[in-house]
Amino acid sequence: MSLEPKKANGIALLPLIIFVVIFLWSGVQYGSFYEFPAPIAVLIGIVAAFFIFHRNGINENVNGFIRGCGNPSILMMCLIALFSGAFSVVTKSIGATDTFVEITKNYLSLQYLYAGVFVIASFLSFASGTSVGSCGEFGSYCGGFCELAQCKCGAYCRFALRGLCLATISLLSPIRPLLLPNHRAVR
Repeated sequence: MSLEPKKANGIALLPLIIFVVIFLWSGVQYGSFYEFPAPIAVLIGIVAAFFIFHRNGINENVNGFIRGCGNPSILMMCLIALFSGAFSVVTKSIGATDTFVEITKNYLSLQYLYAGVFVIASFLSFASGTSVGSCGEFGSYCGGFCELAQCKCGAYCRFALRGLCLATISLLSPIRPLLLPNHRAVR
């Protein structure tokens, strides 16, 4: 890495211009600036920046984005929660949640459904490495289970929450870096 100052380039302002144009256009088009969500316009600008500076590589772009936004650990947690919530909404809208609930209802007896929810939530939590992101992902499935007849919503939520938090309990923290190589311990 050289210590020479980089020359100014107008192309670096393009993501900001994209955000402003989309935000202003949506305000004029819909008659109100509250109709089109500003975070979506920001996200479009961020994606445009990643495409413009694609030569840096995706890892360097994401690391630079996170360093520029604040504390990397806190921001990464927020991004995981944001994207897991988006994943939950997308799976619900395309019908994946209803399909998953129907398949589970057809092949798993209702008396074993509580244990099944715990096991599925545990696997999801270990796979993603975070209980926060897993809660956002698994919440729509748990809501689908609550709609089944003869089911108690509170029990499903308890079993799901226990399974989702299984990856973060203190007994597993010494072996967690072995299970998840990219895990960064918070000290």
